[in-house]
Amino acid sequence: MKLDTSAMKNIINLETVKDDKYSLYEFAQEAKRFVHSHRWVERVFDGFLAKGFDGILGIFYFEVLPKSKKLDSEIWVITGDLPPAYFPTDECPTPINVLDSYICEMRIWINAIKRGDPVDELIPVNVPAEPKYAQILKERLDFLEKNVVKGMRG
Repeated sequence: MKLDTSAMKNIINLETVKDDKYSLYEFAQEAKRFVHSHRWVERVFDGFLAKGFDGILGIFYFEVLPKSKKLDSEIWVITGDLPPAYFPTDECPTPINVLDSYICEMRIWINAIKRGDPVDELIPVNVPAEPKYAQILKERLDFLEKNVVKGMRG
């Protein structure tokens, strides 16, 4: 299933904002590096900004060539002032679906940290599995739910 990208902006057309690590341009660059960092990705084709919130997060759609036909060739990537993550488009067909999934998976990680449970089988998070980082992430997710998710739902 190839997503319709007509309402999305190709990341090569995003405006560069000098010295602003929280711009959508920088979020797009981080997303591209994140996709390239996965061993299962042989090649990255196009990347698109599906939904963006300057200073907060970007939701990007990427078309990739996986090393195996069993792997996803279309993925969503979330980057911003929070840990990056990717999700297959067949499980999350829209930007709001992927943001809901992101928040849910990150809350599972947070709760595991609070209980002292292992996080090896959970969504990978690029911060130490420690309560102080879980609390910081929780506060960011609370902000997203209150200010971003509500706005995306209309």
